[in-house]
Amino acid sequence: MGLQSQFDQLHEEVGELIVAINHLKRRRCSLKKVAGEIADVRLMLNAIQVLLKIDDKDYEKIEKRQ
Repeated sequence: MGLQSQFDQLHEEVGELIVAINHLKRRRCSLKKVAGEIADVRLMLNAIQVLLKIDDKDYEKIEKRQ
């Protein structure tokens, strides 16, 4: 898959996470569902990190500065 396709997939996964969080707030879904959506978003972020060739050490440095 290309980078654009991965970005599109990330947008979809983030949207699903937003929906799940909103449903959780209204007690219309479980915490397990939200956790699953978080996992999906993390997987997509990891895939994009690899495609963009962002080294884990560089990422950790940036994360600590944030």
